[in-house]
Amino acid sequence: MMKENTETLVAKLTPILNDPSFQEQFPGVDLRIAPSISFDKKPAGEEIRTLAERFKVPVRLITNETEWALPNDAPAIEARAESLAAAIDSLWGEVEAAATPPRLTIQEIPGAVHGDRYYPHISGLLQSENHYPVSYMKPGDGIAYTSLGLGYGNRAGLKAVRFSPAYPELMPDFSMPQDIVKNSQRMFFGVNLSEGHSPATAAGPSEYTLEEAFQDGTLAPVGGVYSIENQMVYPGVYRKGVKVVTFASVLRGGDFPLPGILKGLLQKAREAGLPPLSIEFSVMLKERGDKEGMHRFVIEQVNCQRAAPPKSEGPDLADLPALGPRSICTSVGTLGDGSFPNVRDILCVCPDRLDRSMTREIADEVGAFNERLLESKRPFVLIGSGRWGTSDKYLGIPVNWHQISGACIQVEAGLDDFNVDSSRGTHFFRELTFHRIGTMHISLEREGDEVDWDWLQSRPVESEGKFVRHLMFKMPLSIRIDGLTGRGAILKPVD
Repeated sequence: MMKENTETLVAKLTPILNDPSFQEQFPGVDLRIAPSISFDKKPAGEEIRTLAERFKVPVRLITNETEWALPNDAPAIEARAESLAAAIDSLWGEVEAAATPPRLTIQEIPGAVHGDRYYPHISGLLQSENHYPVSYMKPGDGIAYTSLGLGYGNRAGLKAVRFSPAYPELMPDFSMPQDIVKNSQRMFFGVNLSEGHSPATAAGPSEYTLEEAFQDGTLAPVGGVYSIENQMVYPGVYRKGVKVVTFASVLRGGDFPLPGILKGLLQKAREAGLPPLSIEFSVMLKERGDKEGMHRFVIEQVNCQRAAPPKSEGPDLADLPALGPRSICTSVGTLGDGSFPNVRDILCVCPDRLDRSMTREIADEVGAFNERLLESKRPFVLIGSGRWGTSDKYLGIPVNWHQISGACIQVEAGLDDFNVDSSRGTHFFRELTFHRIGTMHISLEREGDEVDWDWLQSRPVESEGKFVRHLMFKMPLSIRIDGLTGRGAILKPVD
């Protein structure tokens, strides 16, 4: 969805992209902004014809409420104008009905024609802050999500390759061959040119299989093959096995310097004083053996990654110890970002009820409470000792994702005799990042990390089981996590 400050941010990024000193770092790459034009009044007549003359490839029509993809590939200007006019007529009713001021943007879709399909080799979403860093990544290093085909997949939350531009060799979702098969992209989006030029086909891009990408020749630069016999992933896409999307050759010093471009953009944006950004981009690779052509890197949309929350939205995290008895828990080791309003429920497994020989039974009981709260549409805070989602039942509570899927925050406190680290490389962790679940890790040895177990144990329950206490409050909890500093707090409700 287009934000109000998109054009301003694009304008501030343009001189960075056009700076010769920046361009010289990436020879053979054409760096550019996708052509676009915006209207606050419905275009008609000559304006429509001008659009048809300017745009000769597929375009996206973006409003504050929706986004369409239009083939727009008719050879004749009149046919393109007719198609654009019909699509604008269909969309403008939504634009006028919206609560926000009327706004329509028409933007060229970066890509290339592959038979009756149109799409880029690579699309991605780059963010200035990584709110779920692993290993030696830092939040300020940024994070990128890349996929084969149109960038629609990145916004729709489909499977993508996640990596930090500063450390492209670290791919937490692809640490093992089995993880690659499980987490790899299975389909991709493109504009279907065979559907003709009717605006009725403009609602969105079409889905295609990896086999179709293989036939188009676009899977080879970004793909690999998983050998079932050897249980290994091999580069290249021509051997027998399961085709997967890995971006291994791109991220590990291949022909296209994607990590370098993304890292450089974030650095230049910081130096220019820009706020944390969310940048959508596409890449078109030149044909193998083409010594004259250039790769293309195109920025499409730019938005602020986050806005500073009002002071009334969540606790002040500057001095966690000062929160004192008002806090349920505080942590300087959090993942996620933002405030979590309208949360009135807590599920907790207090230390006096944690039997480490029965953690599988505890997981089942948590799952039963989770199911009831999901049915009631009540998000909750999940608090326990040890690691949630652990594969070792003695190091925490071995829940699966579906047993805690209603939680908006999970709190992991250290065990009395063992300080368990959070697990940041498992499929369970991937679900947390995908659904933007906040995590607060409470270390027994770290200043600023506290859980008020006495308060949690003394509160009257809404319901309880053998292991789990369900607390429900009339007023919402005050919850906030700062994804850049790693600080977070949950305050007690005001009765």
